[in-house]
Amino acid sequence: MKAPGSQTIKKGGCQLTAENSVAAPAWHDNFDWLEAVLEELSQRLLSHPRILEIEEYWTTCMADAGYSRWQTVEELDDSLSAEFYELLPTFLPFQGVGESDALIDALDEESRQSLEAFRAKEIALAIASHNCSKVYEDEYQQIRLELEKSILSSNPIN
Repeated sequence: MKAPGSQTIKKGGCQLTAENSVAAPAWHDNFDWLEAVLEELSQRLLSHPRILEIEEYWTTCMADAGYSRWQTVEELDDSLSAEFYELLPTFLPFQGVGESDALIDALDEESRQSLEAFRAKEIALAIASHNCSKVYEDEYQQIRLELEKSILSSNPIN
């Protein structure tokens, strides 16, 4: 018997041990099922008439705010990520500097201006998207939940 307070250290710790003893067998046994269910959910979300309507509302709202380049929230997110990753090589030599202010201070003037311009653009787009997404988020989540329930009831887990 171990003394109170002593520990046996296992690779991965308690969380991994718990996951492997409880969740992992079910996860591995049902991976194909889960993959099929997620694919069905994705396809039904992409073609749901109300989702298409609220995406159109978002697109129109964004265009009214001066941002007509993107048709969906995902397209906007992907575009911003791609733009940031184009800038990233400029910042890579400074990884690990520590705080973000130290990172910015370590950049040359051109890189700092690029980063600041990107930040300003990202903030403006986030505000516009947030304002255009007020209805979208609640309704999207409600539709997603309804579809998840429908799919799970017609595709019970093995």
